[in-house]
Amino acid sequence: ELLGRISVRLDGLHVRGLDSLFDLDVLRPDSADGHLLHHRVGLGGNGSGGGRNGSLQLRLGAAVRFGRAAAHEYEVLVRVRSAVLKLGTRLVLDSGSFLATTFGELVASLGSCLLCDVVGLDLAANDTSLRAQGEDGLELEVTPRGQSR
Repeated sequence: ELLGRISVRLDGLHVRGLDSLFDLDVLRPDSADGHLLHHRVGLGGNGSGGGRNGSLQLRLGAAVRFGRAAAHEYEVLVRVRSAVLKLGTRLVLDSGSFLATTFGELVASLGSCLLCDVVGLDLAANDTSLRAQGEDGLELEVTPRGQSR
């Protein structure tokens, strides 16, 4: 433990500019790998000026504490313009949970989601990226909470 115990608390999540999403493509299977799914979404308008000022904005509060010291509180603002988020996810089946399911549990779960406990998606790091298409595609502001910008 070089730095000791570090804790982070996030709160007050606000998202603005969801109308600026574009180029949505989800759950597209990979032709060479049966367990890999590809997802893509454009964020912050595609140069057409969609959304407020053509950007997707994410604002949240963060408190960071190092050991027993007092927490340092920040406001984090992320603006995204004309960026494309690509995710690759691996389909994972928990065969142990599936095989342990009784017929009664299967029938009882018809109104809910049995697969939610059995099937999961793991992030495939090699197939995941966020790329800005313009020079000002990603902007990050971190300010101490209570200070004006």
